[in-house]
Amino acid sequence: MSDHQELGQRREALAQAVNSHDLEAALSFIDPSFVAMTKRGVSVGYKDMVSMVEQMFAAEKDYQETVEIEQIEATGDSAKLVVRRIERGRLHDPKQVGLFNGLAIMCLFLGFMSMIRAGEWDFQKIFAVVGFAVFAVGFFGLALFIQRSRERTVRYHETWRTIDGSWLMVEEQEL
Repeated sequence: MSDHQELGQRREALAQAVNSHDLEAALSFIDPSFVAMTKRGVSVGYKDMVSMVEQMFAAEKDYQETVEIEQIEATGDSAKLVVRRIERGRLHDPKQVGLFNGLAIMCLFLGFMSMIRAGEWDFQKIFAVVGFAVFAVGFFGLALFIQRSRERTVRYHETWRTIDGSWLMVEEQEL
């Protein structure tokens, strides 16, 4: 089997381990020297990555990824892969959704309070009630939009090395 075929199989097996939410199996493809770099230049080491993946597997029960290998360049015991990952699942912070829903409820409450306020109906009162209702709908819509953001596509440049006879990922950089 060629290095290209073996790397392709290893990368697919890593994706299967991630999709099974099997942390131990996923980590068997990653060297403890692993470092990831985001587009913004933030680096994440092995321990932090393990912690983040543990939290994701616990919170994102329906997280799945599809990996498309765009390019493999293998030279000796080192290889560079360019991969496209399509990540599916709840890719949002539940606290954000709660915040927007809370703001929407507050706007509805303020609008209701404006309606029952004593006095004649005038332009200001109507404007206030309609304004609060519009903001409430907007906040509910924003919360719904965030909840439905269930898929994203990300490209990575991965570096793999042969370590103790096995290909392991040592670096990942978001493109």
